[in-house]
This record gives sequence, C-alpha cells and structure tokens, in this order.
Amino acid sequence: RRSAVAVDVGATAVAVVVSAVLAVAAASLAHMSGDLRAPATQLPMWTVHTAAVAGFALTSLHGLVNIAVSLRHPEDVPGAMGPAAKEGA
Repeated sequence: RRSAVAVDVGATAVAVVVSAVLAVAAASLAHMSGDLRAPATQLPMWTVHTAAVAGFALTSLHGLVNIAVSLRHPEDVPGAMGPAAKEGA
C-alpha cells in the first residue's frame, strides 16, 4: 500500500512541476506578445495566451490537491492492477 501511495504522489508531483513550468512559460509568452493581435478577430494575443496560463495553473492546483488527498487518505489510492484487470476481463 505504501509503495502505491509513493508512486502516486511521485507521479503527481512530476505533473505539478511540469504544469507549473508550462504555466510560467505561457505567462512569459503572453507578456512577450504585447500588442500583437489575432488577424481574424483582432483580439489581443495576450488574451489568447492567458488561456494556457489558466489551464496549466489549474492543472498544478489540481495536482497539489490530489497529493494532499492521497497523503491524508492513502486507503483511497488504487493499487496495482491484478492479472484479470490487465487482460481486460
């Protein structure tokens, strides 16, 4: 059971770090786009890029909450699949 929780928390931590890095990169892109506008809609490009910032930030937040829940309730973390589950039965 402990190893399943450790793997779950570790994998989620990697996802949190990657999502946070991507959120920062998207924020940098939104900032650098400055006064650029989308050709068809004339929307400022920073508004378009802000969707990526919000999405990656929310993914990081979700991962942090998932880690907290996994650590507080380790009995709810699914274990390894048994042979029947792997075969699709």
